[in-house]
Amino acid sequence: MDLSTATKLYGPHSRALRIRAVAAWAGVDVESHRPFTEGVTNRTSWFLEKSPLGTTPLLETSDGTCVFESDAICRFLAAKCGNALYPANDDAVRARIDEWLRSFDALDCVGPGWLYPVLGIGADRGIAFDAVKERDAKRTLRAFLGILQSHFGEGGVPFSYLVRAEISLADVVGAAQARSCRCRFRLFV
Repeated sequence: MDLSTATKLYGPHSRALRIRAVAAWAGVDVESHRPFTEGVTNRTSWFLEKSPLGTTPLLETSDGTCVFESDAICRFLAAKCGNALYPANDDAVRARIDEWLRSFDALDCVGPGWLYPVLGIGADRGIAFDAVKERDAKRTLRAFLGILQSHFGEGGVPFSYLVRAEISLADVVGAAQARSCRCRFRLFV
């Protein structure tokens, strides 16, 4: 499969930053498919042929291969590029990477629960200020940061990366997620 030519990314999804980070690390050029309106474009028949559930983000390669769900796309890019980010020959390392990829999903509630209502983002989709959701989002972020601090600090891993002594897919995705949270909450934390 040739990923040296432009690969399309559909959907203005918050997890697109993960995909772009892995693609950049793997040397894959990813272009956004525009225009794209969530809830409209992904319900069209041509899109549903690519992603039967209408799920975004969706990656389409030049040969027509389509992969949806952000973590699946990240694993696909890392594996197809012969990249050591997601080693094919070590099931234990891949399982640990998958654990971290899944754990970063916990931070998805932080934007809609805390920042979006403050900025008025998503009001058209019913996202409004809710004190309980804001409190829960702040708790989630603090707890997750505490877990990371514990993992790297007080008797955690004997190296500077999440899974092993060299960078892995978990580190690239984690850095992208941290950057996303940092950009969103720079003024609020």
